Amino acid sequence: MTAVTSPSLLEVLRTRAKSSGSAPAFVDVRSGRQLTYDALHATALALAVRLRTHGIERNSVVALVANDVTVFPLLAACSTLGAQLAVIDTSLHPLEIAANLDHADPKLVIASGELASRLSGSGRPAVDLASFTAPPDANVPSEEPASGQSRLIIYTSGSTGSPKGVVLGESALTANARSVASTYELSEADRLLCVLPFYHMNALMITGWAPIVAGATTVVAPLFSAATAKSYWATVAEYGVTICSLTPSIMSALLKLAEQDPPGPLPATLRLIFCGAAPLRADLWKRFQDFVGVPVHQGYGLTETTCWASMTPPLRPSSDEAEQERLFETVGVPVDCEIRVSSTDKSTDDLVFGESSRAGSDEGQEPTAAEAIPVGEVQIRGPLLMDGYYRNKAATRETFTSDGFLRTGDLGYFDAHGLLRIVGRRKEIIIKNGINIVPDEIDGVLRHFPGIAEAKSVGLPDDVLGELVCSVCVTKEGVAPPRAAEIRRFVREHLAAFKVPDRIVFAGHIPKTPTGKPRTGEIRRIVNGELADELLSRLDTWKFKRAHPSDRDQILERFQTGLLSGQGITFVAYWGCGRRESLADPDREALERLREFISLADRRPYAPSKLVLICTDVHAAINGKGQALAAGYFGQVGDYARRLGFDTVWLSELWTRAGQDLQAFLAGELKPSESTGVSFEQVRDELVERAEKHSDVHAAEEAARMYYDACQLDAVAVQHAFEDAVFLTYNGPAASFTLPRLPTMYIYSYKRKRTEKPWFM
Repeated sequence: MTAVTSPSLLEVLRTRAKSSGSAPAFVDVRSGRQLTYDALHATALALAVRLRTHGIERNSVVALVANDVTVFPLLAACSTLGAQLAVIDTSLHPLEIAANLDHADPKLVIASGELASRLSGSGRPAVDLASFTAPPDANVPSEEPASGQSRLIIYTSGSTGSPKGVVLGESALTANARSVASTYELSEADRLLCVLPFYHMNALMITGWAPIVAGATTVVAPLFSAATAKSYWATVAEYGVTICSLTPSIMSALLKLAEQDPPGPLPATLRLIFCGAAPLRADLWKRFQDFVGVPVHQGYGLTETTCWASMTPPLRPSSDEAEQERLFETVGVPVDCEIRVSSTDKSTDDLVFGESSRAGSDEGQEPTAAEAIPVGEVQIRGPLLMDGYYRNKAATRETFTSDGFLRTGDLGYFDAHGLLRIVGRRKEIIIKNGINIVPDEIDGVLRHFPGIAEAKSVGLPDDVLGELVCSVCVTKEGVAPPRAAEIRRFVREHLAAFKVPDRIVFAGHIPKTPTGKPRTGEIRRIVNGELADELLSRLDTWKFKRAHPSDRDQILERFQTGLLSGQGITFVAYWGCGRRESLADPDREALERLREFISLADRRPYAPSKLVLICTDVHAAINGKGQALAAGYFGQVGDYARRLGFDTVWLSELWTRAGQDLQAFLAGELKPSESTGVSFEQVRDELVERAEKHSDVHAAEEAARMYYDACQLDAVAVQHAFEDAVFLTYNGPAASFTLPRLPTMYIYSYKRKRTEKPWFM
C-alpha cells in the first residue's frame, strides 16, 4: 500500500486521483451511482466553487443534514476555504435537528428533499443536496485554490439540553485514517461494505477516509435493518466485499438470522471484519468469528478521538490459540497515540502505553506478567484528538488534562500483554445500535409528562441492540402509573425514535447518593434483576439455610418489588414460647443471627430490609402456657428484637385483623374453611408426637387437631397482613403445612447446622 501523508483532505483526494483515478472510491448500492477517485476530487473542487458563491469563507459553518457520500468531497471542499462542516444526524427528531442547527449557526444548510424545503421554510439558509451537487454548467478550473484547514463538527447528542459539538481538524482525520489503513494493510484491492450512517464517526472513518487513504473501494448499502438483514451476505458476494464494518448488535442479528436460515458458504473474498461503535462481548466475538471464518477486529475510541485510538492487532500466521484468546474482551493496543490509565485514587502511579512515554522516551512502557496493573480512567493523547467542543470552552477545559490527555470517562487497564481492557464507563451514555444516547435528554422529556415526578433512564444489556433504553419513572403522589404506550408516544413527539424507551419501569423512588445524584449503577442493577439475584445469593448459602427455598423465583420477584418500591424487602418469622419465662442465651444468639441474615439484604437508605417477628401466642394458648408466662417471655423477646431493629406483632392481633376470633376458636366455634393442601390424617402422628412434648392442658390428640386447625387460620391471617413478604422458618420443608402460604426460606436457628427452636431450649 502506498502511504498517503498529506495533511490536507483535498491533497489526499488529489493524490488518490493521480494514482487511482478511474478506480471506484464509492459504489452506492442505493442509487446505483459510482464515484471514482477522479470524480471524487473533481466534485470537491466544484463544491468549493459553489460554497464561495454562497458566501462561505474561513471559519464559516456549513451544515449537512443527509446521509450521503457527498460528505467526503464536501469536507475536502471546505478545506479550500478553511470552513467548518457540521454533519447532523438525520434520524433525530425535528426539534433536535433544529437545536443542533441553532447551536452550529450555519451560514448554509445542505439537506435532502423534503427536509431542505422544511428547513428553508423555517427561515434557515437551506439548499437541496441534489441541486447543490449537480454537475456544473462549465468546466471546473483545473488549478486548485490554496488549501486551508477545514474542521468537522460532529454532534455527540441531540438536544433538549445543550448540544455538544466535537470539532475535529483535518490533521486528526488524516492521522486516524492512516492509522487504520496501515494497521490492517488496506489496499486498492479491498472493498469495504458500509451499512452504517455517515453522520457517525465509525462510518466516516472506517468506511470513509481510511479506505480513501488506501485507495480502496467502499460499497455503500442501505442502513442495516430487519428488512435488509436477509440480503446482507448476498450483497457481500455480489460486490466482492473483502472487509465488513459492523457493530455488536448487527453481528448478533446476523447470527440469529443464520440460525433460522443458514446462508450457506460465505464469500471467499471476505478477509476481515471490523467491529466498533459499542463494546464487543467475548462470547459474541468468538461465535461470530467462528461463523465467518475470518478474523474479527475491534477498535476503541470516542468521537473526541476521531475514531479508533486502540485496535486489536492482526495476528501473525504463527500465532497460537492462546494468543487469539488473549484478544477477546480487549480493545487492543494504542495506535499512533498514547493511552494512559490514570489511577482514580492516586494510590498508584499512572501508566502510559503507546508511541511515547511521559518521560519522553521513544517507546512506551512494556508491561510484565508480574505487574499489578490497576484499573483507572483511560486517557488519550495524540494527533487524533479533537480540537475541542464547539462554542463550549468550559467543557473543553474539563475534558483535557493539563498535560494534554483527553479524559474519556471510561475505566480500564492494560493487562500483562499490553492489551487495553475497558471495564466500565464513568459516563452514563447509552449505546444502542452503536449510537450514543444521552439519558438526560430522555429524562428531561419524561419529567414533563403529566403525573411523572422523577425519571432516570439507563442502558440495559441486549443481545440485538447492544443496550436498550430503560426508563425508571416515579409518579406523583396519588397518581396511578400511566400506560407505557402513552409515555412512549409523548417521548416520540419530542425526540428521535431510537431514543424512545424500550422498557418503562414504575418505581417508588430513584436511589440517590447523599448529594442527591442518581445512583445509575444501582438503578441498572435493580431494574435488570441483578441486585435482587445478588441479595438472594448472599442469603441462600449453607451458612444460613438448612434446605433450599420453597420457590426461588417467587422470592426473587418479591426482592425485586421491594427494591423498586423503595420499601425494601420484608421478612416475617414465627417466634414461639416454651416453658421459660425469660430470655436465654439461645434466644439472643438466634436473634443476633437473624440480624446478620437480614443485614445482607439491606440497601439503606433507599431500600432497608425489615424483619417482623410474629409472637405465636395462639400456639402458646393451645399448649396451655399461661398468659402471664407468654406475655413476660414475648415482652423480653420484643425488647431485644427492637434493639436489633426488628418489629414484633402477636399472632392473635393478626387473627383479629383478618376477622378471626381466638376465643371462638378455643371454644371450638371457629373452624378453618380451607387447608394448606395436607390433610390432618396425613400428619396426625407427627402432630400428636409434638403435642405430647409441648401441650400442658389438652390431650395430645385434641391438642394436635387444634394446632392443625390453628395453622390453617394462621396462614390466612399472615397472608392477609404480609402478602408481599418472604417467610423465614426454623422448620424443614416437611413441615410446610404448618406455615403461611408465602415463599419460604428454611434456616438454621442459633448457629449453623442447629435446627432446635431456641424458645424450647
